[in-house]
Amino acid sequence: MKISDAVARVRSVLDLLCSSPTHELEAAELRTRISDLAGARAAIEAMELEAAERLRSLGAGQAEIADEFVSSGGRSAREAGRIETRAGLCAELPALHNALAVGAISGGHIDAVARGLRNVGAESKDSFMERVDDLVAEASVLSVDDFSSHVRGVVKLLQHDAGLSQLDRQRRATELRTWTDDDGMILLRGRFDPERGIALLGRLNRQIEAMFHAGIDVSPAPGIQRNDHLRALALLDLVCGNGSGSAANGHPQDGFTTSRAEILVVIDWDTLRNGVSATSTVRGGYGLELPVETVRRMACDARIIPVVMNGAGEVLDVGRAKRLASPAQRKALYAMHSTCAITECQVKIEHCVPHHIDYWESGGSTDLSNLVPLCSRHHHAAHEGGWKLKLEVGHKLTVEKPAAIQRC
Repeated sequence: MKISDAVARVRSVLDLLCSSPTHELEAAELRTRISDLAGARAAIEAMELEAAERLRSLGAGQAEIADEFVSSGGRSAREAGRIETRAGLCAELPALHNALAVGAISGGHIDAVARGLRNVGAESKDSFMERVDDLVAEASVLSVDDFSSHVRGVVKLLQHDAGLSQLDRQRRATELRTWTDDDGMILLRGRFDPERGIALLGRLNRQIEAMFHAGIDVSPAPGIQRNDHLRALALLDLVCGNGSGSAANGHPQDGFTTSRAEILVVIDWDTLRNGVSATSTVRGGYGLELPVETVRRMACDARIIPVVMNGAGEVLDVGRAKRLASPAQRKALYAMHSTCAITECQVKIEHCVPHHIDYWESGGSTDLSNLVPLCSRHHHAAHEGGWKLKLEVGHKLTVEKPAAIQRC
C-alpha cells in the first residue's frame, strides 16, 4: 500500500465532514457517510500496521510495540496487543494487509483470521493458510460477526480431532481475576471455556428467572443496567445465598443453592450420529461452539437438555391457554434461532424474549407459529415503533417498517 493513498482516503472523508456536517444529512446520506468513515478507519488501521511493522524492523519486540501504541497512541493494552498481532499476521499474509489498505475488509476481519489460525492447530495450519485468498474474498462481503462465524466453520472442518484440542486449550486458559477499584468495589474478570462457561451462564440465568418469579424487587444505582444488576445478585445468591433471593435482599446466607442449571445444546441429527460436515449445526448455549464429542458426552448428563433438530419433540402449541411461551416453545425457538429474529441483529437469543406476531391482547395465540425471539430494542420497535412483523412458511420473518425508517 502506498502511504499517500491511505492519507488521501482519510483526507477525503475529513473534507466531506467539513463540507457537509453530519447533523444536516438525510438517512441515505448518513449511510454513505458511515461507509466513508469505515473506509477511512480501515486506511488508518493499515497505517497502524505499517508503523508496527516498522517498529519490528527497528528491533522492537512484541511487548515494546504494544507499549508504543499504549503510550504514544492512546490505545488500551488490549487494543495495542491486537494491533501487534494483526501486524505479525499481515507480514506473513500480505493479502490481508492489501485488502485492509483498499478498504475491502476491516481490522475485525483480520482478528477473525488470527483467531482461526490460533484455533486450527499446528497440523492443519498449512491447509488454513492455503484458504487465505478465499477468506479475503469472503470477508469483503460479510460483516465481522458473520465472517467470524464462517471462519469457525472452516476451522471445524480442518481440525483432525473435531475441536477437542481447542477445547482443551480453552479449559487450560480458564481464569478469574479479582481486584478492588477506587470506589472500594470488588471487580471480577473471568474467561471460561465454552463447556463450563455455558453451565455457569445457565445457572445464572435460571437463578435470575427464579428471582423474577419470586417477585424480588431490585433498584440498581443510576447508570447500572437492571439485567447486569440482577446477574450480579444471582451470582451472589448462588455462591453465598440459599437460592431464594437472600442476596438480592441484602442478606446473604451460608450454604449453596440447590437450583440446577438447564443447558440447551442444538445439534443436527446427522452430525450427532456421523460427525462434523460442511452443513453441520453444533451450537451450545450463548452462541458458543462445542466439539461434537463433547456434546455427545454432555447429552449423557441429566442436567443437559439436547435439542436434536428434526427429532421427536414436545407439544409446542398451547393456543390461548397461556399468555407466556411454554418452556417447550422457548426450547424450540432456541433450536430455530441463535440470535434475535431480525436478520441484521446480532443480539444472542439468550437475551431475547418470545414475541407474539399477532398480539395476545388482540386475540393472538401462544403458538410456535405466532412466536419469534426479539431483543429489547426490536421488541420495542414491534410494539411502539410501528414495525409490522409477519411469519412466512418455514418460520421466515418479514418486516415492514414505517416509511420514515429504512434501517434499524
